[in-house]
Amino acid sequence: MNQWTKRQSISLTCPSGNVVIARRPGPDLALKAGKIARILQRQTTTIDINKQLEFIEQMPDDELDKLMGFARILVSDVVVQPSLSLHPKEGQLGPDDVPLNDFWYIFTWGMNGGPDMPVKLTEGETTVAAVDTFPAEQSRSDELSGDSEQIQ
Repeated sequence: MNQWTKRQSISLTCPSGNVVIARRPGPDLALKAGKIARILQRQTTTIDINKQLEFIEQMPDDELDKLMGFARILVSDVVVQPSLSLHPKEGQLGPDDVPLNDFWYIFTWGMNGGPDMPVKLTEGETTVAAVDTFPAEQSRSDELSGDSEQIQ
C-alpha cells in the first residue's frame, strides 16, 4: 500500500511578522541546500545569519550570482502561501518581492531543512535533530581514516 503524501507544510513567522505557509524543499534542492549550508557553517560554529551574510557579501560576483539564483529558486519552492513565481507576471509575487530579512530567514530555514518542522513517523512524529544521522563532514575516499588499512 502506497503511503506517499504531499510534502507537509507549517506556518512560519518571518522577522517582519508576516506569516507564510512553508514546506521543506524538494529532494534536488535539499541536496544543494545542504551543501551550501555546510559551506556557510564552516564560517561559524553556530547558525549565525549575520556571520553567514558577512561571508556571502565577500563572495566574488559570479559566485554571489549563482548563490542568489539558487536562493530565489529555494525560497520560491518552500513558500506555499503566498504563492511565489520565479518569473512573476502582473499581479504575481516573486522572491524579489519578499522583504530582505524575511527572504534570508526563509532561505536559511529551507537550507537547513525546516529544522523546527516535525518529522512524521508511522506512529507519531519526531524532530529533524533526532533523525539527523549524517556525519557533519566526511573525508575524501582517497584519504585514510584512523581505522583504515592502506592498500598497496
